[in-house]
Amino acid sequence: MNEADDMQIELHHAWSWTCPVCKTHSYVESVRAQVTDDEIRAELGYDQDDEITEAMREDFICAPDIVTCTKCDGSFMAKIRDVFPHVDEDDDYDGDEDDL
Repeated sequence: MNEADDMQIELHHAWSWTCPVCKTHSYVESVRAQVTDDEIRAELGYDQDDEITEAMREDFICAPDIVTCTKCDGSFMAKIRDVFPHVDEDDDYDGDEDDL
């Protein structure tokens, strides 16, 4: 057994992208969203009296607005591909396959 067998590594949220100029594949870390407790309650469907924990605050991440290529230094506006283009934002999507 080596030392790595006992180690645990924390994974961080990240985005991958390919530079349109030099075709370099890159990764960029997610950005922690600055949200209020009331915004978290609204997103999660919580009542005003429900407690918001520190862990809940840490779970709100988003993509950066701009990415910069590490090879050619080109900067580009970031765009997130629509993962569920057929799901209306007003629908109550709960992740079940029958909703797709």
